[in-house]
This record gives sequence, structure tokens and C-alpha cells, in this order.
Amino acid sequence: SPGAWELVYCFPTFEYGVSPAQPVEILQFGRALTEDCESLHRQTRELQFEVDRESLLSGFALHVTIDCGGGAPIISSAELGTHWDNCLVLIERDVQVRPGDVVDLVADIDLESKDPTYSFKAQLRRRGTADVEPPALLLDTVIA
Repeated sequence: SPGAWELVYCFPTFEYGVSPAQPVEILQFGRALTEDCESLHRQTRELQFEVDRESLLSGFALHVTIDCGGGAPIISSAELGTHWDNCLVLIERDVQVRPGDVVDLVADIDLESKDPTYSFKAQLRRRGTADVEPPALLLDTVIA
């Protein structure tokens, strides 16, 4: 069903992606100023994924990447060998995408309550049809 989600252990996101990954949520620990930390409680990201290969788009894979800085290795659940699950957010039905198509994703994150809420809205813009065809709604869901 649209907006359904599930956690998948060791889902190989690097094999199935049709566009490079982009950050949906950023958590930075060790910030000196409280005001800066408070701004992280609510985040909105407007991302554009340009499709780089022909494929069926079934949803979005969300993975965790940890960068501690200072030369420490970057750890990501998108890579094999981690113990974290990846979250798959499914769209209503698979959609054929081609190179040059663009998927616009708006992610709203609310970490202020006891149970964090993630809202996603995604639209598909076909290459070369921006003036002729409105974007197709792929996803409009809330995960709590």
C-alpha cells in the first residue's frame, strides 16, 4: 500500500538506486549552542533526484550514515557489513523511470514529540515535459 514501510536488514541500496543518495535528516552531536540544537528538532529537506538509469521505481530506501569526523571511518547501512536496518518507503505502484527524469522529494522531520514523525511527499517530473505535463504524485505519507 502507498506509504507502507518496512525495515530490511542488509538491503543493498547501492545495487538498486536510480540516483545518488542525498541526506534527508542531519543530526549533529556536540554542538556548542542550544539554539543550533533546537533547530534540528524540526527539519525540512527539498531534494531532487535525477534518474541516471532506466528502471522501475518502487519506493525510497532510507539508510543511516555516521561520520564522526577527525579521520574516523564513515559507517553506512547502505554498505554491506553493518548491523543497521534500512527503511523502505513504498510508492503505490511501480513507475518506469528513464535517465533525465527527476523525482522531487520533500521530507519533513519532527523530532519534538516523544514519537518522531517523518512526512514524505514525492513527485515525478518526466524529462522534457515540464511545460506540457504536470508532475505525477508518487507518495504523500506520514511515518510515525
